[in-house]
Amino acid sequence: MCPERDNSKAFRNRPYFRPSELPGKCGFDTAHDLLGSRVQTVVADFMNTDVKEVGNFDVVLFLGVLYHMKYPLEALERLAALTREVAVIETEAVFLPGLEDHAFCEFFEKEELQNDPTNWWAPNEKALIACAEQRGSGTSRSYPSSLACPSSHACGY
Repeated sequence: MCPERDNSKAFRNRPYFRPSELPGKCGFDTAHDLLGSRVQTVVADFMNTDVKEVGNFDVVLFLGVLYHMKYPLEALERLAALTREVAVIETEAVFLPGLEDHAFCEFFEKEELQNDPTNWWAPNEKALIACAEQRGSGTSRSYPSSLACPSSHACGY
């Protein structure tokens, strides 16, 4: 059974990496148990883990991670090293009307994005595709979230 999410200020002020709790992993654990999956969980720092030791995967889900990376290009290189076929990247993104043909990223110096000091940057769609293609291999496509984009000027890709 998954615990209810605590949205109190006290929760938001806790250290963000809590490997003993792994908030957000409850859904994975539930599906794992119900499906009788043989998938092995790896809890590790993505930027310091030996990707050769972890292995390669046909499909890699990189969901809600990229904007937390201090070194996003290196993170995309590491993601490409893990991926044989498809990497799905879901990330915070920015949209500025009239600038869709320009690749750029917004940097968050402190807690400007959702009051979270672990959010570092957000690309626009063109920058995300260019970075993924430069650091990975193959062709990239984006599917903007219709819920947040473009009216709020903060998009999810």
